[in-house]
Amino acid sequence: MIASARVAVADEGGGISGLTPLLLGLCLLLGALVIDINAIRVQRLRFGDALEQAAVVAAGQIDAPYLAASGEIRLATDATTVAREYLRRNLQPLNGQIAESSAAAVAASAQIAVTASGDADPIRNRIVAAPTVSIRAEIPVNTGLLRLAGLPAIRALPITASATTRS
Repeated sequence: MIASARVAVADEGGGISGLTPLLLGLCLLLGALVIDINAIRVQRLRFGDALEQAAVVAAGQIDAPYLAASGEIRLATDATTVAREYLRRNLQPLNGQIAESSAAAVAASAQIAVTASGDADPIRNRIVAAPTVSIRAEIPVNTGLLRLAGLPAIRALPITASATTRS
């Protein structure tokens, strides 16, 4: 019995060397996926900042004649145009990170809502207490190595930002 156990253990010599390339490849793939996911998170933050800045600038477009006449704040009629233009400008430096599209195309297709005080914001689905500009954009990015995990080569990151006018 002991002799047969020694023979079984002796036959296991070098068994790990067969698994080493497989485990090493798996570790490298997992490391690459972690790096790729982190890169997409960084892109999402950069794109989110661009949307947020565009919303802040648009929320600053106050209808001054209306404010002087009524004492109430409301956003100018060109707030949507201003938001779209600033979004295009803010995305321009990130143009190389946008897959199969451009900053101008993303800005043109972005959903922008200018909501008056007390109305429902259609993008954030809530009642706003002050005039608000909300922006939602789908920004396509390359998924890089995530394709190996079965995800599509290009994925659209849905990003939403909003800014409220302060009195």
